Amino acid sequence: MGYWSRLIGMDKNDRDSHYSLAKAHVRFGEWNDAEHRFREVLRIGQTPEDSDVWVYAVHGELAKALEKQRKFEDAIREYEKLAAAEGAGEQEIAAAKERIAELRALRRGR
Repeated sequence: MGYWSRLIGMDKNDRDSHYSLAKAHVRFGEWNDAEHRFREVLRIGQTPEDSDVWVYAVHGELAKALEKQRKFEDAIREYEKLAAAEGAGEQEIAAAKERIAELRALRRGR
């Protein structure tokens, strides 16, 4: 993880390094750190070389990291962004809507 951190230190807008570091944090179950890095990826945004598919994928990964931290309201918002993102397919949209419903039910059951 030090490699990506050094690259980010040299260029805070290195989206690919933020993304790789986020994925590493996910692998180690470091959900708060993963959340921070996924948010940085979204802050930096897309470049002209990117496809629209990329946006919805990051919203979904961020939503999962938020769920792991029991930040259900924030996760719902990210799933809603995924469902509204250009490039999201029918299957991804259906899965996001299903997860939104499950999280809302879970929230009501508290």
